[in-house]
Amino acid sequence: MTSKNYFINGITELLILSVLNDGDSYVYDVTKQISQLSGGLLNISQNTVYTATYKLENDGLISEYSKLVGRKRTRVYYHLEENGKIYLKQLLISFATTAEGVKTLLSILNTTDSLVDVPDYPDSQRKEVVKPATTTDTADILKKLTGGSQSLDSAAE
Repeated sequence: MTSKNYFINGITELLILSVLNDGDSYVYDVTKQISQLSGGLLNISQNTVYTATYKLENDGLISEYSKLVGRKRTRVYYHLEENGKIYLKQLLISFATTAEGVKTLLSILNTTDSLVDVPDYPDSQRKEVVKPATTTDTADILKKLTGGSQSLDSAAE
């Protein structure tokens, strides 16, 4: 049975901007990096990345430029602009607080314990999902992103 990750559309911009924050890149390379760096857990189609990059470019968050590759081939590279860096920081804060809220809720409701009984769920992923998350981890990430100026409580407001 093929599984679909319903969260990909919600985090596509975050993933693309994160890759571009590491350096300019083109769509195929962005999709490849997302897949490789996530250990194959996040696979996004090039069409999805193209759609998101068009939106990000129209919003002035990224820019594009062409580069000659070989003798005749031109490749379109994307570059993260300053406004894009600010937006990426906002997305990271939003993601961290949302993830922490979901982890807390699932922990309180003991929802993660029921994942052990889900059929066709790979053992390698099951152990990672059931592993309890700590508020400290998310709080540390949030402090790094905001330079220590924001806590989980203030980020959620």
